[in-house]
Amino acid sequence: MVQSVREQKNGGGAPAYGARSIGPPSIFLSTLLTPSILCSLSPISNSIPDGATRCKAEWGIVRSTWARRADLPSGEAGMYALFVGELFAWACVGEIVGRGGTFGGYQV
Repeated sequence: MVQSVREQKNGGGAPAYGARSIGPPSIFLSTLLTPSILCSLSPISNSIPDGATRCKAEWGIVRSTWARRADLPSGEAGMYALFVGELFAWACVGEIVGRGGTFGGYQV
């Protein structure tokens, strides 16, 4: 029997509330689920070229803004700097939480 993560944390005793034991995949189950996975991913794969085109257009806007950075008003430059600082802060929070850290004693 394969133990769930909660069972492993609880010492392998009774399963924790809401935990399910999941066995290894069977051939029947994999042949049953494979078509549904492929069908659910097909809309995503069709939108990838559109996303790449939009990304190139956005990158062109960023390049043109960076080329005229000397002419930027201070308010707009401050907004960009604040946005970059916020991205950096969220990356730091993600690293802290990902390594098992807590904020204010609460397990996140």
